[in-house]
Amino acid sequence: MRNRVSFGILLLSVFLLMYFSLSLGYTHVTFGEIYHYLQGKPHHILETVRMPRMLTALIVGMLMAVSGLLIQSVTRNPFASPGILGINSGASLAVMLSVIFGLTGTTVAALIGALIVAGVIMLATILPRRPFSILEITLFGASIAAFCAAITQGLLIVNNQALDQMIFWMSGSVTQNKLAALKWVGPIIILGLTLSMILARHLDIFIVGDELVQGLGINVTLLKVQIIVASALLAAAAVTLAGPIGFVGLVAPHFSKILFRVNHLKLIPLTALVGACLLLASDILSRYLLMPRDIPVGITTALIGVPVFIYLVVSRREVMK
Repeated sequence: MRNRVSFGILLLSVFLLMYFSLSLGYTHVTFGEIYHYLQGKPHHILETVRMPRMLTALIVGMLMAVSGLLIQSVTRNPFASPGILGINSGASLAVMLSVIFGLTGTTVAALIGALIVAGVIMLATILPRRPFSILEITLFGASIAAFCAAITQGLLIVNNQALDQMIFWMSGSVTQNKLAALKWVGPIIILGLTLSMILARHLDIFIVGDELVQGLGINVTLLKVQIIVASALLAAAAVTLAGPIGFVGLVAPHFSKILFRVNHLKLIPLTALVGACLLLASDILSRYLLMPRDIPVGITTALIGVPVFIYLVVSRREVMK
């Protein structure tokens, strides 16, 4: 009964936030205007700004949340997030190189950089003679993140002309319409989500311990690689569409575990909805903090995520489990 009530509230919250995302801002859009737009009547603000922005926040929030759930499950670390794999830093470095040398667009560059890091992490888990432990994988990802971040910061120091563009991109934003990128990011999203749902039943066993998984005849190393690949693919797609937005992938899994006591097969889509709510709410708030100017939603998610996560840590309700 509790799960049904929580699901009803969560689903209602998603639809309300989608509506508020289309309606609220410097220029208010009425319910009637939204309704007529959905019926096919042209509306410049909805078509060019609000609808792409809402859909981007919805999709990216879902991707980051599921990616965070996977990485927290595989590392058994409640403080883990997609950024721990170095995906964000790899994408940022690739965008930086793109801006400096004019190699390609920032969207394509972000996707390439994120996928390169994801590939390196995947190879690191399967190539060594002794398979990496989860702690070693985490440290390896953190090392890549630090390496890429150091190079990016160094390039920013010697290339001041790229400073403004990179600071905005690295803050994370859903204001730029990048939905056209779905034509090549879409297959990555589908692959990552499909792999996540296939692995869901194993995650319920995996969080108990490697020994139990091995006792069931499951290849633990292969399972870890698959989970990390799924998480990396989803994080790569999210970074490509909106830049390196933090805290959604960290906080959303904890919210979903507090609200619902279900297995991972059901928890994955529920966590996706929670992530969508968090990013939609953050995006709406970002329109009002410095109105009439928008601030990057990555800043707002940090403002919301930090106190929420501190509360979760202090309360020890779910984060310490």
